[in-house]
Amino acid sequence: MKKWLIPIAYPFITVIAHLLSGLVALCLNGKDLGGVIIVLCGIIAYCLIGVPIICILYSKRCLTEQRFRFLFTIYQSFLIALPYIILFSFLIAEPRVFYGLIFFAWCELWGLIGLVKFKRKTKKQNL
Repeated sequence: MKKWLIPIAYPFITVIAHLLSGLVALCLNGKDLGGVIIVLCGIIAYCLIGVPIICILYSKRCLTEQRFRFLFTIYQSFLIALPYIILFSFLIAEPRVFYGLIFFAWCELWGLIGLVKFKRKTKKQNL
C-alpha cells in the first residue's frame, strides 16, 4: 500500500519546500533581488539534492522486492515532476513540455539508480 500512497505526497512536499524557500527569502531579504536569488537557490537545491534523495530512498525501501518496480518509478517520477509541468505550462511560452520532460527524466534516473543492487565481494580466508 505504501508503494501507492507515498508518491502521492511528493507533489505536496515539493510545493511546501518551495513555499518555505519563499518564506525564508521574504523574512531575510524582503522585496529585493536577494530574495529572488534565495528562492532560486532553494529551488535548485531541492532539485539537485532533495529529489535524488527522495527517489533513491523510495526505490530502495519500497520497491526492492516489488513486481512492477520499474512502473512504480515512472509513477513516482511523474508525481514529482507534476508541479513543475504545471508551472512550466503557465510560465514558459515555447518549450513547455520539454522542461517538464527533462525534470521527469532527472527523477526517473535517480529512481532507477535506487533499484540497482550492488553485490559485495566476500574474501576467502586461507588458514
